[in-house]
Amino acid sequence: MRFLLSRGRHSGEPGKVLLIQTCNPNLLEYVVGDASRRWPSADITVLLQRNMRQYVRIGEGLNALDNPESGKRAFAKGLKRERFDLVALTAVRDPGFWKLKLLPLYLNPPRLVIYDRHARHTEPGLAGLWNLFGLGANRRFVLRKMLAPFMAAALAVYYISENIRRGR
Repeated sequence: MRFLLSRGRHSGEPGKVLLIQTCNPNLLEYVVGDASRRWPSADITVLLQRNMRQYVRIGEGLNALDNPESGKRAFAKGLKRERFDLVALTAVRDPGFWKLKLLPLYLNPPRLVIYDRHARHTEPGLAGLWNLFGLGANRRFVLRKMLAPFMAAALAVYYISENIRRGR
């Protein structure tokens, strides 16, 4: 996950950009326009959700890919071979699209940009990975839920060892 190690230390404009649609078509059009203005000389590719091409207008000079119905592993390997300099996700706090949200982790780009539902963009650090799956506000709750079985096991071991020590 190179984007975690190099946060904020990027010089110049990215050469190849992949925008992954995990939002509605209207927001995606705005994000595509923002990316085109932000990185004018970049080769921008937009990965569309299934059956969305008819609802999204992709401008001149941009590449559009459809998320395939089958053969996703080969498709993901092909995207990895492209070696994108930057991958951008949109509206990631929405509960769905978890496979598309995992795609940047597989592609391992030097930079990751996340656009929220208000089209504000950030480059996340390690804490930003929580936001990737919509867990940012509920971090403590999620950690408690994840650690609860381990805490229960530790308490059980403690009480059993105390009972053995006391001879009960």
